[in-house]
Order: sequence, then structure tokens, then C-alpha cells
Amino acid sequence: SSGINAEWPLRPGTQPRIKIPNLRSGKGGAQKRFEKRLKELDDTADLIKHDKEKQFEVPAPPRFLQKVIRPPPRPPTPSVETPSEEDEKRELAVIFLQQLLRGRAIQNMMQEGKEKRMELIDELRSTEALQEDKFIKKEKSTDCDSALIPLL
Repeated sequence: SSGINAEWPLRPGTQPRIKIPNLRSGKGGAQKRFEKRLKELDDTADLIKHDKEKQFEVPAPPRFLQKVIRPPPRPPTPSVETPSEEDEKRELAVIFLQQLLRGRAIQNMMQEGKEKRMELIDELRSTEALQEDKFIKKEKSTDCDSALIPLL
């Protein structure tokens, strides 16, 4: 028969060698893999436990089924009767007269203030005129002096 005979003994040296890793010795690669695998198993167990707990929880009601509370409707906007054309013209005329009277009152106040201070205004005008005369005379004298100075 062509095939492998299970009863036939294996040759020495052809048997598989199975070596259990020593977790306490070496560089720690086996230890790290072992810890990583344990962590993965713990995470998987936590996920399964969480899913089981989730089955018993009451789901939150969907957002779109909640009642939307709308604000009360606004009251209608009040309206005012439009005045007749005569009333409108009269009101504009009154406003114009008020502006004229206010302007004239301000002019009168300024005129009274000017009359009160007339003496002071005259005094200022006279001193200013005197200062101008002195300035003109001084300019003329400096022009004459500069003409008299011989150039070297």
C-alpha cells in the first residue's frame, strides 16, 4: 500500500521537539507576548460583558419623536391711520416755523452778548491795530539798517 503507516516507528531525530517557553528567563519576548495575549482576552471579555449589559438597558427615545415646543404666535402689528394731506402740510409748516424761531432766538442771544462785550472788543481791536503799526515800523527800520550796513 502506498501511504504512511502509523505503526511504523519514526526515526530518531525526526520526532518534533516541543519546547515550553520559560517565562522567567531570556529577553522577555515570551513574557511580553503572554501579557499581550492576556490583555486581548481581558478586553474581549469586557466587550462581551458590556454587550450583555447593553441588552437590558432601555434605549433612549429617538430624538425626532420628541415634541417640539413652538413659541406662541406674535400678535398682529398695530397700524396707524395715515394723516390727511392738509394735516401733513400743516405739521411741516409748524416744524419750519419752530426752526426759524429757534434760529432767530440764537441770533438774538449772540447779538446781546456782542453788545455786552462791545467795550472789550473795541479795546482788542485798538491794541491789535497798535501792534500792527509797531510791527510795520520795525520792519521798515530793519530794512533801512540793513541797507546801511556795508557788504564786506
